[in-house]
Amino acid sequence: MAYYGWGTDGVLSLVHNKRMLTQVVLRSRGGSTEVSLAERGSMPESPSEARAPRLGSQALVRLAGYAVGDAGYRLTNLRLVDTHFEPFAAEYEQELSDELVEILTSHGDREVLSALGDEFAGVTVIGIELHSKSSGRRIEIRRRGVVDTGSLEEAEALVTRAWAAVALG
Repeated sequence: MAYYGWGTDGVLSLVHNKRMLTQVVLRSRGGSTEVSLAERGSMPESPSEARAPRLGSQALVRLAGYAVGDAGYRLTNLRLVDTHFEPFAAEYEQELSDELVEILTSHGDREVLSALGDEFAGVTVIGIELHSKSSGRRIEIRRRGVVDTGSLEEAEALVTRAWAAVALG
């Protein structure tokens, strides 16, 4: 598995080890928002017709809470940086992630959001890694709606349901 660098526009579109990086796309349709996934860089519409969501720390944590509580996923990892988007040392990031995953699993997303404003102040969530309990497939969702998965359909179904359930955008 390769690590992908974070550019100013998220992550470049590519296929690697049968996983595809896709982009959450929001389209306004008659007063509602349609959510779908598209291959990175393939949004032909103008920004007024289609846009990528911001998906900051709070939205990612809320999405993880929905996935764990209502959609049959396990949260296995949080991707974390400091408030200046500088990476932590790998071991320290893993320790923080393990603690926050435990808090979410035991107490829910609201408790994680509270912790990020208190004892974990200075920590920014830039991605969530989920595993489906039914299929075993991995889905990673990152800031700006970048999705890394081997199953586009499963990821799109999760993101669409989560968007409607917790009003992420």
